[in-house]
Amino acid sequence: MRPIDEWRSWWRMSSVRISAVATAVWAYLLANPETLNQVLASIPPDLRDLVAPAAPVAIFVLVTIARVTKQEPPDARK
Repeated sequence: MRPIDEWRSWWRMSSVRISAVATAVWAYLLANPETLNQVLASIPPDLRDLVAPAAPVAIFVLVTIARVTKQEPPDARK
């Protein structure tokens, strides 16, 4: 296995940024259960059962789309 050519610019990749934001939000909600309860209480009861399994799938899909979408070369992003 070899790294991609632009591995030194990992922090600029959309897939990494989406994963970082999702991880930060998840960590915040786990560290603050009262906020998690407020978020869950704001979701209509019919949708609550869908949110738990759909959230990780949605994040996976977003990261995958970001990873396979052509991005500007690091030099062009200044």
